[in-house]
Amino acid sequence: MRAAITAGLRTPEGLAMAAAAGSALLLLLALGFQYLGGLHPCVLCVWQRWPHVVAALAGLWVWARRAHPDRMLAVVVGTAACAVGVTLGGLHTGVELGLWPSPVGCAIPDWSDPHLAQTLATTTPADCSVPAWSFLGHSMAAWNTLFTSVLVGIWAGAAGRMLRTGHTGRA
Repeated sequence: MRAAITAGLRTPEGLAMAAAAGSALLLLLALGFQYLGGLHPCVLCVWQRWPHVVAALAGLWVWARRAHPDRMLAVVVGTAACAVGVTLGGLHTGVELGLWPSPVGCAIPDWSDPHLAQTLATTTPADCSVPAWSFLGHSMAAWNTLFTSVLVGIWAGAAGRMLRTGHTGRA
């Protein structure tokens, strides 16, 4: 089993799918903290989730179209999505550290909520500048930035291997 996994990670497709699985795991962890742990995300937290959705879908794209020419484009999309994730995570970490203000008004209400007045009266939206959770002195946004940086490297490694080995899918 271990040999099969190691052999799979030697291929560009295996690397891309591992990076996509990493994004899916980070997304599931964020949702777990929200729905099981009761940590309500702020606007910037929610923004950080979308690149992981895109990267996970890019991994499915690589897997489903292993023999097609658009596979390299999927790897580029996954790499770019994670790069955006690093940028958003860094932005949020800077807001939490007080290095700059949030570019959006934190705690933006859901204007489509038909019971907005009641919701605002009974709940306090999460503040982007206050970490909801930290581990070893780093917030969830900081950890997300670190792990997503690793995923960028894995995606880029997949692209590099595709280019070096001719696995770009070009006809």
